[in-house]
Amino acid sequence: MREVKVIAALAGADKKRLAMQLSGAGADAIYYVMDSLADADMLRELSAAVDVPLVVRMSPKSIADVELVIENGASQLLLETEDNALVKAALETYGADKIGIVVNTYYVQDEIAAAGDYSRMGVGAIYVTDHKATGENIDMLVSLRHSVGNPLIINAGDVHDDFMFLANYVAATEIDWCIVSFSDVSQLNALKSVFSEKGIKATALKSKIPFSEFKLNADGLIPVVVQEDKTMEVLMLAYMNEASYNMTIQTGRMTYYSRSRQSLWVKGETSGHFQYVKSMEIDCDKDTILARVTQIGAACHTGNPTCFFTDLL
Repeated sequence: MREVKVIAALAGADKKRLAMQLSGAGADAIYYVMDSLADADMLRELSAAVDVPLVVRMSPKSIADVELVIENGASQLLLETEDNALVKAALETYGADKIGIVVNTYYVQDEIAAAGDYSRMGVGAIYVTDHKATGENIDMLVSLRHSVGNPLIINAGDVHDDFMFLANYVAATEIDWCIVSFSDVSQLNALKSVFSEKGIKATALKSKIPFSEFKLNADGLIPVVVQEDKTMEVLMLAYMNEASYNMTIQTGRMTYYSRSRQSLWVKGETSGHFQYVKSMEIDCDKDTILARVTQIGAACHTGNPTCFFTDLL
């Protein structure tokens, strides 16, 4: 099964918060277009906020520009430049793991030849941008795939909400990385699930044990102990029924059953303090779940980072 990485694009004003949400929701990497070196502070904040690679596209003027972006947190840099001497200098300094290239078919007449030249130069990933509508460039991408062995990147562009079309497109072109802009962060895991259905390997969430095997209380619920994934701090205790458990798996957002409201409850739906599941385990009796999450904002409705802040002993 061929693996495809889903790279989530940043859009909108609050890029840091969105990057945290996308990283927590299971993006394989975050894609950031750096328009100016003045964005270096933002780049540094993004790098500190996420626990997945940060892929940055920029048009450098000198090797000093490249150094600045790498030093401020870019995991991989996609260079948009016709200065081959600069590309070679960047490769000599950082290597193919850090340095990729943008092949913009709007400016390049023969994208196959251009990609071949860059491949022989030793670049890593090749990001192919195309002014045509997605789906009209399949023949070109297939030819490109057969011409170079580099990881190929495309942008989903105008079809990011049509997951089945995108899965078929990715399967037909055999690209390696797919940049997607999500209108709703919870769509990320849904896209990966569709990829998996089409035989494309993606890190979609999937329960290893059916809910029917869990031991529930008299109300048909199972308690969930919630920990912050990085710090292991215990955040809260909540309950799930089968519907909330399944929704958590489908969306990547922790969803519980509210005993007071008698309804499903997406953590953070009102406050914006979402929890994104990183792992779930069940105890030896199968009657309690331990969930490790990425917590956005405070876990407690009081504003405290955790619900457990009152000393007893």
